[in-house]
Amino acid sequence: GLQFVPDVMMDGMGVVYKYRLFFNAEKEIAAYTEEDVLVESNDIEMVYRLNPGNAYTDGIEWSFIGRKVGIATRAENDDPNLLTVVGEPVAANGELTLTANVNKLPEYDSNNEGLIFALKAEGNGRTIISDNATLIAEDLKAYAIYDKSAETPEKFTFAVNEGTVVDQNTPADFQVVRGKGIDLDTIAQLRGAMNTSAEYVAIEEKGFDVTYKYSKTGIKDATGTVQDSFITLDENGKITVNEGASAIGRKPVIKVEASVNETVVATAYVVLEIAPTDLEKITVTANPIALEYTELTA
Repeated sequence: GLQFVPDVMMDGMGVVYKYRLFFNAEKEIAAYTEEDVLVESNDIEMVYRLNPGNAYTDGIEWSFIGRKVGIATRAENDDPNLLTVVGEPVAANGELTLTANVNKLPEYDSNNEGLIFALKAEGNGRTIISDNATLIAEDLKAYAIYDKSAETPEKFTFAVNEGTVVDQNTPADFQVVRGKGIDLDTIAQLRGAMNTSAEYVAIEEKGFDVTYKYSKTGIKDATGTVQDSFITLDENGKITVNEGASAIGRKPVIKVEASVNETVVATAYVVLEIAPTDLEKITVTANPIALEYTELTA
């Protein structure tokens, strides 16, 4: 037998998600259409439990059957083209792991609700069909770059315009010690949501390739000093702070662009603050003063 192993359950049935990325810089999210699809779909990894666990899977032909809930449930209404198996499934430790691609989702309905499917195994004169699972599509239309190094990932929110300057009151996202550095490529993470008020999910964790570009902004302080002249930045987002003492207190601003399929879908600005080394930090101590006390009366 075959039993689907879900990560998520809904109404007693296992669920898999397919994500589509929409983007059009010239439109409001509510006005997006099918023509604005940036990435049609992600491939979905699924796991099925084999029964028996040592079932022989060589020579088996794998496919899916599916239907929309509400359509007559007779076999002639099964749709073999909803999903297809990508590559060869791998059987190990009593489980079958496979990758599937969604083919026909837009042809069902605009809400993508009520789509069910099952895995079919054919071979050795037998046909085995798994239990049903639900397929849900989420169309991501809003994007932001987050700090994934935080205990709870947080969105970078510093805004930049033509007249932006930084000063001592400008909040910094990170402190970087003079003479050391930071690797933004281990920090920046693109996230997307169905709209700006929905939960943002990590795009790369949903099967999409994301490219990050890092660049200096040339932003100055009130005296006209270019803040990022005190750092070096490579194409991979690795920043090294200059050794000079004049770097202390500077606040370089780095621009981060996240792209999918060579289209920039989100931009963020990361503010750094260059801090002194531990030996350079100023410590203020209060020396006790000896005082002669006389008898105090109530």
